[in-house]
Amino acid sequence: MHAFRTTFAIAAAGVLFAGCMHPSAVAQASGDVAIDPAVAANTTVLRVQNNHETTMKMFWTLNGVEHYLGPVLGHHSRDFALPQSLVGNPSVTFTAREIDNSNALVRGPYALERGGVVGFVIPKRDVDLKKHPLVPPV
Repeated sequence: MHAFRTTFAIAAAGVLFAGCMHPSAVAQASGDVAIDPAVAANTTVLRVQNNHETTMKMFWTLNGVEHYLGPVLGHHSRDFALPQSLVGNPSVTFTAREIDNSNALVRGPYALERGGVVGFVIPKRDVDLKKHPLVPPV
């Protein structure tokens, strides 16, 4: 029975190690998300640099409807592959909201291009963050 447990433990460790060594594994900073280059070439990437101390929630808005993208940790960066249906649209805005929805930073509108990157920098201080009405999410 002891040999079975040892063999099982070695096999489990090997599987975990193999997963970490997979060729698609990329070393990244905490909070970063790797986007497949083939996906990025067919859509627009939103690159968010959060210099604020708190986690911010990211949204994109089109025609008054807000859609949640995901969080960006404080003092981290994150890339989001936007839906391909937004490519070519000239009126997409992006919003960063504090977790408690107390303040927001809105940028745009942007005309999104296939293979393009939109940069969004969240400042360290609350200078640009303002009370912004919530748009009902879809």
